[in-house]
Amino acid sequence: MSANANLRHPPGQNVEGLINRADNGQRGGGQDTVTAATPLIRLAGVDNVDTWLGFDFGGVKVAFFMKNVFDKVVSVLTLMSGRLSFIVRNSLPRPTGLSVAMRF
Repeated sequence: MSANANLRHPPGQNVEGLINRADNGQRGGGQDTVTAATPLIRLAGVDNVDTWLGFDFGGVKVAFFMKNVFDKVVSVLTLMSGRLSFIVRNSLPRPTGLSVAMRF
């Protein structure tokens, strides 16, 4: 399941304010590494929110972004040997940054 919302509003002449929020989620399922030696590993439900806020100055867009807003750590991969897990990979922590794009 997912939802995406965008808002564009001109706070001044030749400037446009931009806000985006993306919600993504997953329920159920299993990891695809099922073999005779490896049992089905059930996936937990996941909810993720990404957002960015920026301005468009006549073709130059500057935006601050944040992924995984609520900083949830989710196991995205588990490798098993028999009944013991020997590799567990978790989701990335909360990445943030600044994006600059020019339209020409």
